[in-house]
Amino acid sequence: MNQHAQAAGIFQDKRTGKRVRQIGGANHKDETVLVKGNDNVPYYTSLANLIPCDTTGTPDFTHTYERPEEADEPIPEPVVDIIETRLNVNTATAEELAKRVEGLGYRTAKRIKEIQTSLPGEVFRSLDQLKSASTRVNWDAVLEANQLFVG
Repeated sequence: MNQHAQAAGIFQDKRTGKRVRQIGGANHKDETVLVKGNDNVPYYTSLANLIPCDTTGTPDFTHTYERPEEADEPIPEPVVDIIETRLNVNTATAEELAKRVEGLGYRTAKRIKEIQTSLPGEVFRSLDQLKSASTRVNWDAVLEANQLFVG
């Protein structure tokens, strides 16, 4: 900032266009200062709204206040995966089940969807209900792979 402006404490308020004198110290938390114009009414304003002036009151536009850049805060690691990679048995189609679940064929996937329509509310309540769809599928391995969920 200009040395004359610092010594005199004279600024031009960008919002009002008035010449003001700084009468209170800067609050570093929100970067406000107490100023008073020719009407002797004190008010708070942001440092960013003040243009320093020399002792004659001429604004020095080359030395305007710039708020220092704050260090960017790192994004915390999620406690739980935000993106669900598992497949919801109740909303997936037979094609999705067959493509994404290892060891599950299209015929068995269609059978799962048929069983689903016969259930109350047409939804599975637990993954154990899938076991009645086929005895040829190793359901323990499918459930252990954590590829499915009931939602």
